[in-house]
Amino acid sequence: MVTIIVLCYNHRAVTLEFLHSLWAHTDYPFELVVVDNASTDDSAEAVAAFLSEHRQHPASLLRSSRNLGFAAGNNLGLRHAKGEHILFLNNDVLLCKEWLKGLVECFEHRAEVGAVGPVSNHVGGPQLVRETKYGNDEELQGFGAAVRSAFGGCYQECWRLVGFCLLTSRQRLDHVGAFDERFGLGNYEDTDLCLRLVRQGYRNYFHRGVFVHHHGSRSFEHNRVDLDAWLLRNGRVFVRKWEPEAGRCPYTEQALDFARRQEQLFEGRRTISGIALVRDEEPNLPELFDCLLPVVDEAVFGDTGSTDSSVELIRRAGAVVRPMTWADDFSAARNQLLQGLRGDWVFSLDADERLSLTDQALLLSVANDPRVWERYEGVRMIQRNYTDDPSLYGYRPLTETVPEARGRSGYLDIPVTRLFKRKPSISFKNRCNDNVEESIRLRGGLIGQVDLILHHHGLERMLERFYFRMNLLTLERQRGHLAAARRHLEVAERLARADHERELVAVSRRNLTERPM
Repeated sequence: MVTIIVLCYNHRAVTLEFLHSLWAHTDYPFELVVVDNASTDDSAEAVAAFLSEHRQHPASLLRSSRNLGFAAGNNLGLRHAKGEHILFLNNDVLLCKEWLKGLVECFEHRAEVGAVGPVSNHVGGPQLVRETKYGNDEELQGFGAAVRSAFGGCYQECWRLVGFCLLTSRQRLDHVGAFDERFGLGNYEDTDLCLRLVRQGYRNYFHRGVFVHHHGSRSFEHNRVDLDAWLLRNGRVFVRKWEPEAGRCPYTEQALDFARRQEQLFEGRRTISGIALVRDEEPNLPELFDCLLPVVDEAVFGDTGSTDSSVELIRRAGAVVRPMTWADDFSAARNQLLQGLRGDWVFSLDADERLSLTDQALLLSVANDPRVWERYEGVRMIQRNYTDDPSLYGYRPLTETVPEARGRSGYLDIPVTRLFKRKPSISFKNRCNDNVEESIRLRGGLIGQVDLILHHHGLERMLERFYFRMNLLTLERQRGHLAAARRHLEVAERLARADHERELVAVSRRNLTERPM
């Protein structure tokens, strides 16, 4: 039996059109697993109603609480699949008679087959049928029958198959692994899987006699997802993953060459320089690389005295390391990193901050939006600080489990401007709570806002900074919470080292005896 795994995210009409086509034109035994990626319309309800009314084939609907993307969504479906054969199928396709039977026959014609695909009207590479003549389902069936008659039993080897319709087996996936979930919403995860298959000695084919109509990018277009941003971001993820394997396999060289040529298509876009300060951040660096390197054109790290392997890991990742002497001044250190950058934008990230896959693509999209460039000097986003301390100013309890929280009970959000234009007039201010907003506003510049979240797990370290505690003290005093303000003052007094810091503590202590602000 074949398990067909299909994802849907909104666009109810397209999914229902697909389901009707699947039921009408598939006579080979299959089970269907539909993964709804947290649709915000009634797609999930419509699918459930269809499956309830059409019980000729076993089927199940899995509802995710959030959009997992293409790779992780398909992997979720795979964990619930019962078939020996696994078919990953887009929901924006229309099918022809005997399509599934033909793909299975192609898969089973040789023992070394790794994956199989069809030909189509909307697909890259040799699977493309350039001239198609049909305008409705009846004509599509006639066209599919003509292709089947002309090329039945004709299988063409092709190491890279497009993942809109990809048949493999559970045994193959157990051997090479499922989709790499680092590719997020989509693009390159199919190339990556095909490359892993051929690297293990399997051979991939497409069936020239099986035609599947593909609308193409319907989910991206309907949900207003920036396809270019995902192509650029995922191409970089792919190159970084496979570059160490260059020279060991001709297919790897072909794939890397393809990815590099794809990035050249984006010449003329706005570029981004990424900066980060590090000191003994070895445990944090792998995840930091995963969220920073795919979105920047250059990455520059300021090392303030690491004694672990941080410097070696950064250089091995292809980034620049600038050793610097720490002078207890975050702004001074970051301003050193601004020197000599080449990007149009600068993106500043802390070593313990994380950017989700979706927000990585969003950052690229914002940076390349001409309206943002023309209007704003910087872009504000949210730093989400996860914590178990409900007494902190702005604390919000989590109402559902989210992986980014890493078991914390809640969070507090702080607006931060981390994307800004690279220009001499913009620099960081303040020793501890460093920011570029002051320098932007000083010259009358505007700061935009984007719904992008920096997931931060270093709040405990921030709470050990003198000026951060003083800021919290002020906020609690403004709220009239004098007891909480005094707790922050006690910690700040312990953290104060310089004379001016001790003087600030004394002033704050006197102010707390007065009426709250």
